[in-house]
Amino acid sequence: MADSTAEDLNTLRAELANLRADLGRISDTLKDVVRHGRDEAVGKAAETAEKLQDEIGRRTERLSREIEQKPLTAVFTAFGLGVVLGLLFGGRRS
Repeated sequence: MADSTAEDLNTLRAELANLRADLGRISDTLKDVVRHGRDEAVGKAAETAEKLQDEIGRRTERLSREIEQKPLTAVFTAFGLGVVLGLLFGGRRS
């Protein structure tokens, strides 16, 4: 009976050692997955930021051309927008 218990303990120790090794490999794999996911997310964010910057540049150029072509319209539009914003955010002063 003592031999049986000793064998069971040795088997249990071996299985625990295997389990520790498996958990170590799983942990390494998870670290790799997180690292690659982070790198991918950073890459996508940089790509999106670059696209946004290009779009802002294009819209700024277009707006500049419109202002140069129609300066009077731009002035009246800016004035009207200023009046509307002033009414919305100015509040009443007593």
